[in-house]
Amino acid sequence: AAYNLGLLERQDGDLSASETAYRAAIEMRPDYARAWNNLGLVLQQATRWDEAYAAFEHASRLDRDYASPWINAARAHAAQDDYAASAAALEQALRLSPDSRTARLRLGVAYRRTERFTESIAIYRGLLQDHPRYVSGWFNYAIALSAARDDGGARRAYESALEVDPHHYGSLKNLGLLEARLGRHEAALARLDDTLDHDPSDAEVRLALAHTALVTGDAERCALEARKLVAQSPDFPGVAELVALCPATR
Repeated sequence: AAYNLGLLERQDGDLSASETAYRAAIEMRPDYARAWNNLGLVLQQATRWDEAYAAFEHASRLDRDYASPWINAARAHAAQDDYAASAAALEQALRLSPDSRTARLRLGVAYRRTERFTESIAIYRGLLQDHPRYVSGWFNYAIALSAARDDGGARRAYESALEVDPHHYGSLKNLGLLEARLGRHEAALARLDDTLDHDPSDAEVRLALAHTALVTGDAERCALEARKLVAQSPDFPGVAELVALCPATR
Protein backbone atom coordinates (compact mmCIF):
# COMPACT_ATOMS: atom_id res chain seq x y z
CA ALA A 1 0.00 0.00 0.00
CA ALA A 2 2.80 2.42 0.88
CA TYR A 3 4.60 1.68 -2.40
CA ASN A 4 1.44 2.36 -4.45
CA LEU A 5 0.84 5.54 -2.47
CA GLY A 6 4.35 6.68 -3.36
CA LEU A 7 3.53 6.19 -7.04
CA LEU A 8 0.31 8.18 -6.75
CA GLU A 9 1.89 11.04 -4.79
CA ARG A 10 4.72 11.35 -7.31
CA GLN A 11 2.24 11.39 -10.19
CA ASP A 12 0.42 14.21 -8.36
CA GLY A 13 3.69 16.12 -7.99
CA ASP A 14 3.90 15.88 -4.19
CA LEU A 15 7.52 14.78 -3.83
CA SER A 16 7.60 15.09 -0.05
CA ALA A 17 4.58 12.82 0.40
CA SER A 18 5.96 10.40 -2.20
CA GLU A 19 9.29 10.20 -0.40
CA THR A 20 7.52 9.56 2.90
CA ALA A 21 5.48 6.75 1.35
CA TYR A 22 8.50 5.07 -0.26
CA ARG A 23 10.48 5.27 2.97
CA ALA A 24 7.53 3.64 4.76
CA ALA A 25 7.51 0.87 2.14
CA ILE A 26 11.26 0.38 2.65
CA GLU A 27 10.87 0.31 6.43
CA MET A 28 8.35 -2.50 6.05
CA ARG A 29 10.50 -4.32 3.50
CA PRO A 30 14.14 -3.14 3.45
CA ASP A 31 15.06 -5.44 0.54
CA TYR A 32 12.40 -4.00 -1.81
CA ALA A 33 14.59 -2.96 -4.75
CA ARG A 34 11.78 -1.26 -6.67
CA ALA A 35 10.93 0.96 -3.72
CA TRP A 36 14.58 2.01 -3.45
CA ASN A 37 14.65 2.70 -7.20
CA ASN A 38 11.50 4.81 -7.08
CA LEU A 39 12.77 6.65 -4.01
CA GLY A 40 15.82 7.50 -6.13
CA LEU A 41 13.54 8.95 -8.81
CA VAL A 42 11.85 11.18 -6.25
CA LEU A 43 15.19 12.34 -4.86
CA GLN A 44 16.45 12.95 -8.39
CA GLN A 45 13.40 15.03 -9.20
CA ALA A 46 14.12 17.05 -6.06
CA THR A 47 17.74 17.48 -7.29
CA ARG A 48 19.09 15.74 -4.21
CA TRP A 49 21.66 14.08 -6.40
CA ASP A 50 23.89 12.28 -3.91
CA GLU A 51 20.90 10.74 -2.14
CA ALA A 52 19.40 9.71 -5.46
CA TYR A 53 22.60 7.98 -6.58
CA ALA A 54 22.80 6.19 -3.23
CA ALA A 55 19.21 4.94 -3.61
CA PHE A 56 19.83 3.69 -7.15
CA GLU A 57 23.03 1.97 -6.07
CA HIS A 58 21.24 0.28 -3.17
CA ALA A 59 18.46 -0.91 -5.49
CA SER A 60 21.02 -2.38 -7.90
CA ARG A 61 22.76 -4.25 -5.06
CA LEU A 62 19.47 -5.69 -3.82
CA ASP A 63 18.55 -7.00 -7.28
CA ARG A 64 21.60 -7.49 -9.45
CA ASP A 65 19.45 -8.33 -12.51
CA TYR A 66 17.45 -5.09 -12.27
CA ALA A 67 18.36 -2.65 -15.04
CA SER A 68 16.12 0.29 -14.08
CA PRO A 69 18.36 1.74 -11.34
CA TRP A 70 21.23 1.91 -13.84
CA ILE A 71 19.03 3.61 -16.44
CA ASN A 72 17.78 6.10 -13.86
CA ALA A 73 21.28 6.81 -12.55
CA ALA A 74 22.34 7.44 -16.14
CA ARG A 75 19.50 9.93 -16.54
CA ALA A 76 20.65 11.73 -13.38
CA HIS A 77 24.23 11.87 -14.65
CA ALA A 78 23.00 13.29 -17.97
CA ALA A 79 20.96 15.93 -16.14
CA GLN A 80 24.23 17.03 -14.56
CA ASP A 81 26.03 16.95 -17.94
CA ASP A 82 28.23 14.01 -16.93
CA TYR A 83 27.75 11.97 -20.08
CA ALA A 84 30.77 9.75 -19.50
CA ALA A 85 29.22 8.50 -16.24
CA SER A 86 25.85 8.25 -17.98
CA ALA A 87 27.37 6.05 -20.70
CA ALA A 88 28.99 3.76 -18.13
CA ALA A 89 25.69 3.29 -16.29
CA LEU A 90 23.81 2.58 -19.52
CA GLU A 91 26.40 0.04 -20.62
CA GLN A 92 25.74 -1.82 -17.38
CA ALA A 93 21.98 -1.53 -17.91
CA LEU A 94 22.36 -3.13 -21.34
CA ARG A 95 24.39 -6.00 -19.91
CA LEU A 96 21.34 -6.72 -17.75
CA SER A 97 18.68 -5.91 -20.34
CA PRO A 98 20.20 -6.01 -23.86
CA ASP A 99 16.88 -5.26 -25.58
CA SER A 100 16.01 -2.14 -23.55
CA ARG A 101 14.98 0.43 -26.10
CA THR A 102 15.29 3.25 -23.57
CA ALA A 103 18.82 2.26 -22.55
CA ARG A 104 19.95 1.95 -26.17
CA LEU A 105 18.48 5.33 -27.12
CA ARG A 106 20.06 7.09 -24.14
CA LEU A 107 23.42 5.37 -24.67
CA GLY A 108 23.49 6.71 -28.21
CA VAL A 109 22.97 10.20 -26.78
CA ALA A 110 25.70 9.70 -24.16
CA TYR A 111 28.16 8.48 -26.77
CA ARG A 112 27.36 11.45 -29.01
CA ARG A 113 27.74 13.93 -26.17
CA THR A 114 31.18 12.47 -25.39
CA GLU A 115 32.11 12.64 -29.12
CA ARG A 116 32.10 8.88 -29.54
CA PHE A 117 30.26 9.33 -32.82
CA THR A 118 31.04 5.96 -34.42
CA GLU A 119 29.70 4.12 -31.38
CA SER A 120 26.64 6.36 -31.19
CA ILE A 121 25.79 5.73 -34.85
CA ALA A 122 26.30 1.98 -34.42
CA ILE A 123 23.93 1.94 -31.43
CA TYR A 124 21.21 3.68 -33.45
CA ARG A 125 21.65 1.45 -36.49
CA GLY A 126 21.12 -1.62 -34.34
CA LEU A 127 18.20 -0.01 -32.54
CA LEU A 128 16.48 0.94 -35.79
CA GLN A 129 17.07 -2.47 -37.28
CA ASP A 130 15.05 -3.87 -34.39
CA HIS A 131 12.55 -0.98 -34.24
CA PRO A 132 12.27 0.54 -37.72
CA ARG A 133 9.29 2.73 -36.80
CA TYR A 134 10.88 4.25 -33.70
CA VAL A 135 10.68 7.99 -34.39
CA SER A 136 12.94 8.97 -31.49
CA GLY A 137 15.50 6.50 -32.79
CA TRP A 138 15.52 8.07 -36.25
CA PHE A 139 15.62 11.58 -34.79
CA ASN A 140 18.60 10.89 -32.54
CA TYR A 141 20.33 8.89 -35.28
CA ALA A 142 20.06 11.97 -37.51
CA ILE A 143 21.56 14.18 -34.81
CA ALA A 144 24.46 11.74 -34.36
CA LEU A 145 25.09 11.63 -38.12
CA SER A 146 25.04 15.42 -38.27
CA ALA A 147 27.51 15.61 -35.36
CA ALA A 148 29.75 13.24 -37.32
CA ARG A 149 29.45 15.60 -40.33
CA ASP A 150 27.43 13.15 -42.42
CA ASP A 151 24.86 15.70 -43.55
CA GLY A 152 23.45 13.50 -46.30
CA GLY A 153 22.89 10.64 -43.89
CA ALA A 154 21.34 13.03 -41.38
CA ARG A 155 18.95 14.34 -44.00
CA ARG A 156 17.82 10.84 -44.91
CA ALA A 157 17.38 9.92 -41.24
CA TYR A 158 15.19 12.98 -40.58
CA GLU A 159 13.15 12.08 -43.66
CA SER A 160 12.74 8.54 -42.29
CA ALA A 161 11.48 9.96 -39.00
CA LEU A 162 8.95 12.07 -40.88
CA GLU A 163 7.79 9.06 -42.90
CA VAL A 164 6.80 7.48 -39.60
CA ASP A 165 5.41 10.68 -38.07
CA PRO A 166 4.94 13.59 -40.51
CA HIS A 167 4.31 15.95 -37.57
CA HIS A 168 7.42 15.15 -35.52
CA TYR A 169 8.48 18.68 -34.60
CA GLY A 170 12.15 18.07 -33.89
CA SER A 171 12.65 16.36 -37.24
CA LEU A 172 10.73 19.03 -39.16
CA LYS A 173 12.77 21.78 -37.53
CA ASN A 174 16.17 20.17 -37.76
CA LEU A 175 15.65 19.09 -41.35
CA GLY A 176 14.60 22.61 -42.32
CA LEU A 177 17.65 24.11 -40.62
CA LEU A 178 19.89 21.50 -42.24
CA GLU A 179 18.47 22.15 -45.70
CA ALA A 180 19.12 25.88 -45.20
CA ARG A 181 22.69 25.25 -44.08
CA LEU A 182 23.31 23.02 -47.10
CA GLY A 183 22.01 25.72 -49.45
CA ARG A 184 19.00 23.64 -50.55
CA HIS A 185 16.87 26.76 -50.45
CA GLU A 186 13.57 25.59 -51.90
CA ALA A 187 13.52 22.50 -49.69
CA ALA A 188 14.49 24.65 -46.70
CA LEU A 189 11.68 27.12 -47.31
CA ALA A 190 9.12 24.33 -47.49
CA ARG A 191 10.36 22.58 -44.35
CA LEU A 192 10.72 25.79 -42.34
CA ASP A 193 7.21 26.89 -43.35
CA ASP A 194 5.84 23.52 -42.21
CA THR A 195 7.68 23.91 -38.91
CA LEU A 196 6.22 27.35 -38.26
CA ASP A 197 2.76 25.99 -38.99
CA HIS A 198 3.31 23.80 -35.93
CA ASP A 199 4.89 26.48 -33.73
CA PRO A 200 4.77 30.09 -34.98
CA SER A 201 6.74 31.24 -31.91
CA ASP A 202 9.98 29.42 -32.83
CA ALA A 203 12.37 32.32 -33.37
CA GLU A 204 15.26 30.14 -34.56
CA VAL A 205 13.15 28.72 -37.38
CA ARG A 206 11.71 32.10 -38.37
CA LEU A 207 15.21 33.60 -38.46
CA ALA A 208 16.44 30.81 -40.74
CA LEU A 209 13.37 31.26 -42.95
CA ALA A 210 14.02 34.99 -43.26
CA HIS A 211 17.67 34.46 -44.20
CA THR A 212 16.74 31.79 -46.73
CA ALA A 213 14.17 34.12 -48.28
CA LEU A 214 16.80 36.83 -48.52
CA VAL A 215 19.31 34.51 -50.19
CA THR A 216 16.72 33.52 -52.80
CA GLY A 217 15.99 37.17 -53.57
CA ASP A 218 12.64 37.39 -51.80
CA ALA A 219 13.28 40.62 -49.88
CA GLU A 220 9.55 41.06 -49.20
CA ARG A 221 9.31 37.70 -47.43
CA CYS A 222 12.52 38.44 -45.53
CA ALA A 223 11.07 41.74 -44.32
CA LEU A 224 7.80 40.08 -43.34
CA GLU A 225 9.55 37.47 -41.20
CA ALA A 226 11.90 40.08 -39.75
CA ARG A 227 8.95 42.23 -38.64
CA LYS A 228 7.38 39.21 -36.95
CA LEU A 229 10.65 38.48 -35.16
CA VAL A 230 10.93 42.08 -33.95
CA ALA A 231 7.39 41.83 -32.59
CA GLN A 232 7.76 38.37 -31.05
CA SER A 233 11.41 37.94 -30.07
CA PRO A 234 13.32 41.23 -30.44
CA ASP A 235 16.20 40.08 -28.23
CA PHE A 236 16.75 36.74 -29.98
CA PRO A 237 20.36 36.48 -31.24
CA GLY A 238 20.61 37.52 -34.89
CA VAL A 239 17.39 39.55 -35.09
CA ALA A 240 19.11 42.94 -35.05
CA GLU A 241 21.52 41.80 -37.78
CA LEU A 242 18.60 40.52 -39.87
CA VAL A 243 16.81 43.86 -39.61
CA ALA A 244 19.93 45.55 -40.94
CA LEU A 245 19.93 43.18 -43.93
CA CYS A 246 16.23 43.68 -44.75
CA PRO A 247 15.80 47.37 -45.59
CA ALA A 248 12.02 47.19 -45.55
CA THR A 249 12.06 46.54 -41.80
CA ARG A 250 14.09 49.58 -40.86
